[in-house]
Amino acid sequence: MSRSVEITNNLNNKNGDTEERLDFNDMYNSFKINLQLNSAYEISFTATYTQQYKDAYNMLKMGRGIWYDGREYYINQLENGFDENGLATKQITAHAILIDLMKNVRLDPKQPTEDSPEVSGDSSSDSSDSDDSQQTGTVVKKTDEQETHSLQELLDKFFKDNDQGISYELHGNFPKQAIDCSGSLYEWLGNNLTSFGAYYVPHNYVLKIYDLESLKLPTDVQLRYLHNVTSVDIQSDGNDFYNDFDVYGGKMEKDITTAGSGNGVNEPVNGDWTPVIQNAASLVGEHLSQSDISLVLAQINLESSGRENAKGGDDGLSDGIAMGLLQFKQGTFNYYCRPPYTNIWHGLDQIIALFNVPNWRSQITGRHGWSPHGAPVSKSPIQAQQASSTAGVNNIVSFCRSFVGKVPYVWGGSTTSGWDCSGFVCYVLNHFGINTPRTNTVGLESKGTIVGPPLSNG
Repeated sequence: MSRSVEITNNLNNKNGDTEERLDFNDMYNSFKINLQLNSAYEISFTATYTQQYKDAYNMLKMGRGIWYDGREYYINQLENGFDENGLATKQITAHAILIDLMKNVRLDPKQPTEDSPEVSGDSSSDSSDSDDSQQTGTVVKKTDEQETHSLQELLDKFFKDNDQGISYELHGNFPKQAIDCSGSLYEWLGNNLTSFGAYYVPHNYVLKIYDLESLKLPTDVQLRYLHNVTSVDIQSDGNDFYNDFDVYGGKMEKDITTAGSGNGVNEPVNGDWTPVIQNAASLVGEHLSQSDISLVLAQINLESSGRENAKGGDDGLSDGIAMGLLQFKQGTFNYYCRPPYTNIWHGLDQIIALFNVPNWRSQITGRHGWSPHGAPVSKSPIQAQQASSTAGVNNIVSFCRSFVGKVPYVWGGSTTSGWDCSGFVCYVLNHFGINTPRTNTVGLESKGTIVGPPLSNG
């Protein structure tokens, strides 16, 4: 290592006035740094007593501050011993100073007193409320309504007027969550920060919090064995591997909520994905505004330019390339897709998967790429309602009207890129499961009934 390590007489966040540099030989032979997001931020080393560095050695005590690479750490573990030459040693582990300070910041519920007794039974709810936005496959049970908060609102409760002199910074975008504040700040972060898709990095007295996109920092550093890496340690842990499960006496409930039968449009109309988006929303019970549709269209255009077969990059990760209309990776798509819409190369299936991402409106912007996160809204199969004969006719009529002014006349055509009269009729009938070969309009006369005059030619 090339950076120096200095011990100070700063004890328990009381500013010190003395610094001593530790023996470089000790640091070169034993210094380690352990950084794990949302978990460990610590350094460790073994110091050896020598006459030259005795002052630094004697300052190594529990709670003392250590400076390394512009960051301050607290000694939280110390073990005395001797080396092979009989010299006294101290094995030191020190974690980021902010860890201890966050443990001292707490929000505990106020205890009732004679002047401020606890009051209960003053809440009420209206059980007649209904939720029209229920998604397919989701079983909704009425509970007390939960209020959602932004990450900034919750952090402000901890940091406002704290007596530890610490602050925080937010970098990125985070969804709102129904989470309360209680206990120490350190424990709260460990239990709740992942719900926001957030990661924290302590930097002295400032807690820096990032979303995944803001945290990424390409280094362009290549690690090569026996070039700039002296050793490689590869470990495999099979403790969490399970091959088979046998369940005895298990009970399971399966709830399938049926939704609308959709408008039947499974592919874009003359390049316009709007009717497919509306179809997907109807199938899962998602209510869309015009701005919602515009948002999804913008994301589709950004990710794939509307191409179902688009292939993207792998972001330097080992989980494969991004694919399809909304550039899902296969594992992520498998996590959010809804049976039977499980083909990553079908645009409708990807849009249904998008609507299965929690708070999807806040996870896409239409201006930059996205990284879906959060538990799926539902994994139940989508079971469309059986349409009555009247509803079936209305669906066919609605399907036909969706093409008005969008598909040009092309003689002999039978696709949404262009069609003639017989091609259009064949396309519609085949779409609704009525097998109709494309021959000519004369061959279609047997498929329908003349409704009577007035008739017109052309």
